[in-house]
Amino acid sequence: MTNFNHSVKQFFEKRGPAIVLSFLVFIFLLYMLRKIKLQKQNCKIIQANSKNVTFYSFNELRNANYFKSGPSNDYSCKLKDFYYKGAYNCFSSGRFKNDYVDECALENCANSGVRFLDMQVFSLNKIPIIAMNHDDNFFQKDSYNHIDFNDAMEKINDDFLRDGNTKNHPLFLHLRLNYASSNQGEELERKRMFYNQVHDIIIKVFDNNNQLFTKNQRIFYNNYDDSREQIIADLPIEECENKVFVFITLNDNSSNSENFKSSKLNEITDLLSTSEQSISIVRADEIVEDNYISFRGLTKRKLVVCLPQANQIRNNNYDFSNAVANGVQFICMNFQNYDSMMNLYNDFFISQIGSSSQNVSSPMIKKPDMLIDASIINESFFIPSMTYKIVTGIKSCYDTSGDETDPIICTDVSSNNYQLFNIYQSLDNKDNYYFKTSIQEKICDLSGDDLIYCNLNAPDKTSYFNFTRTGANTFKIRDALNNNYCRQDSSGKIECSETLSQGETFEIKKTLL
Repeated sequence: MTNFNHSVKQFFEKRGPAIVLSFLVFIFLLYMLRKIKLQKQNCKIIQANSKNVTFYSFNELRNANYFKSGPSNDYSCKLKDFYYKGAYNCFSSGRFKNDYVDECALENCANSGVRFLDMQVFSLNKIPIIAMNHDDNFFQKDSYNHIDFNDAMEKINDDFLRDGNTKNHPLFLHLRLNYASSNQGEELERKRMFYNQVHDIIIKVFDNNNQLFTKNQRIFYNNYDDSREQIIADLPIEECENKVFVFITLNDNSSNSENFKSSKLNEITDLLSTSEQSISIVRADEIVEDNYISFRGLTKRKLVVCLPQANQIRNNNYDFSNAVANGVQFICMNFQNYDSMMNLYNDFFISQIGSSSQNVSSPMIKKPDMLIDASIINESFFIPSMTYKIVTGIKSCYDTSGDETDPIICTDVSSNNYQLFNIYQSLDNKDNYYFKTSIQEKICDLSGDDLIYCNLNAPDKTSYFNFTRTGANTFKIRDALNNNYCRQDSSGKIECSETLSQGETFEIKKTLL
């Protein structure tokens, strides 16, 4: 027995360190294997919990008169008057530390009808990437991997804007820019370069069809940067069809946005969360009524985003009912975790728009009237000070170079100011409009031959038309006196006649004189 004990002692004295090291290596390999498998396991769990939901299209909501509200249903709802499905860290496939980002998480968001995509953007080797952390630390990411920002935007474009019933609903990108540099002397310039890189990628991916709202609208407004909080929040929802909005949060512990505003990214940013508070970003535990702020009052006039409580590693979903009761438009949940709160959240969007038995939902649902400021009514489709181009297909409609004896005709013409019109709402009837040529300032009317001429100095009873919106910038036109549809005749002239059973769709686009 003594010899055996002595042999064992000698064995461990000789090989003990190697055994311990081998054991530690074995444990480490098991740990690494588990972490390697974690990414695939996350996606399997997400896929297993994915639900097959049917969504109303934007056009179906419009045809159902869903974009009207108020006691007499004469208030045109604004962007701020809806709840939108939102995903927090939309590429996160698991927890928010020591875990993975993956495109399968984004695909789940698309299938779930999400239209507000929150994400963290970092810089790695001077390239923008999507990653995540749990505490908004701008020096490091907590995810094992990352996705190139360019690839992420391409994936969003493919999954959210090309196919399916939700593709024409407005899409919101909330980019939390986590950027920092150890070189303080060059930090501002490097940061601006980072912002410009993000801008270039967004432009490349999303600007093919004029989908970026601010890029294509800021030229029509004075002091856009100072006014965009109100402009964006008060947008008629029908003008938001097929539009992409970019919201930016600067997670660099700086309230100074001047460096950002000198970058190209500012030119396409709709709302910026800084000291100016053009958009309010709150955490779920921060929505508390007090003597200084009324969240219900706040959400009636501006856009508010609710994110899960800060510094959370776990991805449990929170009770979102307080945010709903206070009218918060963008309530972001952890879509990778289908827990009881996630189930209630999805059911909320189904029950508010239709019937849970039908399993039909919408990516956006209208807030109750008590949370909407519907005091402004009789709003016009058109801004009188703006000039508009009337287009059908590839043809522009114009007044034949200012000749008062010829009717408006739609044809292929080179760009010139004779194509432009001002459109005014009647003071007596909010549904009636008249338009005049922007250069000659001649008012147009329907003549006895059922064609439109522009030769009046003041509107009369034949000058008024009704516009029925069919898209963000598309309308069908009828003459108000006889309620006859208008369309092109065989020669391209606009005819409004009782012989027409349906009208033609005209695109009416804002432009500069």
